[in-house]
Amino acid sequence: MKRIFLIFCVLTMVLVSGCAEKTPPEPILDFSARITVDKAAFSEEFSVEADITSTMQGAVSIRITTPDEIAPLCYKWGESFDISLYEYTCRTNAGYLPPTSFAEGIYSALYYLARNGECVSFRSGEAVFEGVCRSGRYRVTTDGDGVIKTIVVDEINLCVQFEYSK
Repeated sequence: MKRIFLIFCVLTMVLVSGCAEKTPPEPILDFSARITVDKAAFSEEFSVEADITSTMQGAVSIRITTPDEIAPLCYKWGESFDISLYEYTCRTNAGYLPPTSFAEGIYSALYYLARNGECVSFRSGEAVFEGVCRSGRYRVTTDGDGVIKTIVVDEINLCVQFEYSK
């Protein structure tokens, strides 16, 4: 009897631990990070580094830090859309960046991920979410906790790497 109970306990532990691994995380959309946008998005001329902030309310800010020629260009989506450079700001009720813009691709992927991103793969502590946004078909990779690692939109050659401060 003890042997049957022991086997039952072991099988239950194996099944429960296996099920826990198959539950994908919810992507974390409230974050601040440093991003690197691959140079393929810019005709191989240069890469862009930026600071990005996203909130659960859907506000997103992308402030360019590199290259110096376009730093400190800043894009902000929230109740309005702002684009600013130094002390100059242009504000509209709706964003006016084309879908092929790297900033629009990032924002659009986050926007649609929050609303209807579908987890298509979850293994080895990495989840992949896919969907369609204004800029094309996006793929967002997170770690096992839902922290975003990459955003890819092939149609506009967009590949974004995320780095978080410790």
